Amino acid sequence: MKLNQIASIAALAVGTAACNPAAPIAGSVDTNSLNKVATASFTPSDQVSVQGKHATSPLQNLLNVFAAPNAAAWSAFNSIPCVQWNDPEPIKNLEVRDKERAFYRGGKLLLAGFGVVDMPNGKVGIDFGLVKGNEGNVGVTLNGDADHVYSISLVKFYPSENYQDIIQQQLQSGDTIALIADRCALAEYGTGKNTGKNKFYEIRLAAGAVYVEASVDDDDVSTASASALGSTVFVFYRSKPSRRIAKMRCHEL
Repeated sequence: MKLNQIASIAALAVGTAACNPAAPIAGSVDTNSLNKVATASFTPSDQVSVQGKHATSPLQNLLNVFAAPNAAAWSAFNSIPCVQWNDPEPIKNLEVRDKERAFYRGGKLLLAGFGVVDMPNGKVGIDFGLVKGNEGNVGVTLNGDADHVYSISLVKFYPSENYQDIIQQQLQSGDTIALIADRCALAEYGTGKNTGKNKFYEIRLAAGAVYVEASVDDDDVSTASASALGSTVFVFYRSKPSRRIAKMRCHEL
């Protein structure tokens, strides 16, 4: 897991659970599989409540703005229900030259369908530890130029390869998600073998179409940091990332 991804989801165990719908998704990290919290008692803010499909999930609220016909201004994301921003406004990203990633804004939301697990406490080294939190708590990063947002990334602790199920559970019953590319041969920069199990999907919403790239990182680079837990990453694009798919030599459907 990259350092900026770790920073974006550190201490996510608190604060967003009240907005989360739905029951746990099959294949996610759960209390039984981890043998950590199977018999514990949790407060309502720690639990996943059941919500009908007529309610709108935090991620769908975010994507409805993102999928608008014209590129969304940063201000359009200010008051999205159940999305909490850590940064009050976009921040200049001094590490990249790509115009469409020149600014970023970080926050968090809660994905539907996950349960309570052990989560990182946001510290490193000898102070690193685990606290109880919902696995669906994810870091959100908006990326764009000075005026508009062009991509959105979500990072969740623990690798979860059931990408389509996770996204589908965030959508309304009339929305669709379809696989458009998988079996990528090369890593994200077109060099080296692909180990992230990247897949690409097209999502059709009432507000319009968006595209998402999903991948996992399960490298255990340290037993005393959040990176040891692995992660799942979703990157949403306004247009089909055809050049990226080609560069990674993915199989297109």
